[in-house]
Amino acid sequence: MIVDTEALLCYRFFPLYGRETKKVYWSPKRDRSWEFTLANPMTNREFTGDLILAEMDRAGVDKAIVQTVYPEDFRQFFEYFGASLENYVGGKEYTLSFLNNNETRNRLLWFNCINLNRKGSFEGIAQDIKDGVRGFKIFPRWHFFRIDDAKMMELYQTCSENKLPVGLGLENSWRGTYDHRSMTEQIAGVTRKYDDVNFLIDHAGLTVAGEGCVSPEDPEVQPFFDMVNKRENIYLGCYFLMPPGHEVEEYPFPTSLKWLKMVVKRVGVEKLTWASDYPFSENHAKYVQMIDWIRRHADFLSEEERAMVLGGNAKRYLRL
Repeated sequence: MIVDTEALLCYRFFPLYGRETKKVYWSPKRDRSWEFTLANPMTNREFTGDLILAEMDRAGVDKAIVQTVYPEDFRQFFEYFGASLENYVGGKEYTLSFLNNNETRNRLLWFNCINLNRKGSFEGIAQDIKDGVRGFKIFPRWHFFRIDDAKMMELYQTCSENKLPVGLGLENSWRGTYDHRSMTEQIAGVTRKYDDVNFLIDHAGLTVAGEGCVSPEDPEVQPFFDMVNKRENIYLGCYFLMPPGHEVEEYPFPTSLKWLKMVVKRVGVEKLTWASDYPFSENHAKYVQMIDWIRRHADFLSEEERAMVLGGNAKRYLRL
């Protein structure tokens, strides 16, 4: 079984074409650069449930976690690109409209995003459970709250009682929040207290800030990996790892493969799950390429290890 542990459904990211803002992107070796107008490639289509199912069929993916997000959850993303909340249409109602039979509900596993800054987000948890939510996703640094915030502790308790997993997106605000050390300490405390709740951390814990991920060789990451190795209920999602300059590195993403090999060396394969981050991955590659960079090109993994990363570990995380 192959399981995509991070995707989402949205009606549309409306066009940002024609803007005058330009950005310079450098090659991975920093030996050449490109300058172009910021136009988001995700804006030219509707990312419907039937579209992702077709992509999953083409790529041989059995199940995918689909996250519900609202415009308010993307506020900083839009501000960074000079857009506004009106540039996004999506949410719970839209996601659930595609989960209207047993087949789609068994393949598209709905997680709701909890944002303490969005009105009604936390208060709607009980209804989410009634509506068949399969887990919850939080972006604490992105949304400016602590992982061990009192409200979040209530969420983890609810997940403990209902045997629901939690997804942790640790992307840092471009305005900055708490540092990597504090983040690691918070996760250690939460996962120790709620040791019966499974937690999945995006980008293998190589937190995103601005233009890319922190390198797995960065000294500040080692305490995080040490903590992960002590906790059986922590999993790491390896949506293709994003070194600075990843916008111009093409499939099969050689630097990302190098980084993945480093992560495997530090935490093993038992912790890792595959994710597409669809439709954001449309900025970089087609859906099938987002799995094939591991399935076809991670030659440092055995066939058994690839099977674990692509689905076996996700089954344990989701208790399937």
